[in-house]
Amino acid sequence: MSTIQHVLHEEYERLKELVVVYLKKLEAFPRGRPRVKVVRGSEYVYLNRREGHKVVDEYIGRVDSEKVQELYAQISRRDQVIRLLAEARQQLKDVERALRGKV
Repeated sequence: MSTIQHVLHEEYERLKELVVVYLKKLEAFPRGRPRVKVVRGSEYVYLNRREGHKVVDEYIGRVDSEKVQELYAQISRRDQVIRLLAEARQQLKDVERALRGKV
């Protein structure tokens, strides 16, 4: 095996492990998107997500509550992990193509 193929194979294994790590990180974050609803003039945040065929709204709290701010921070971190996962998967495809000689 040439040096380049060896390096590509190591990179392939590293990227596979990285994808698994990102998928495990995603499990820790809340699923869904926050939705602000106005009820009798006050704003409340609900976490809107799917469970099977049903759409579920989970009450989080008032817009200015600390719990809502934490939710927004977690969703921001989750979105960042999703972007990193997409980049890792694309790089994994590129390395697979290189290993098959289709670059």
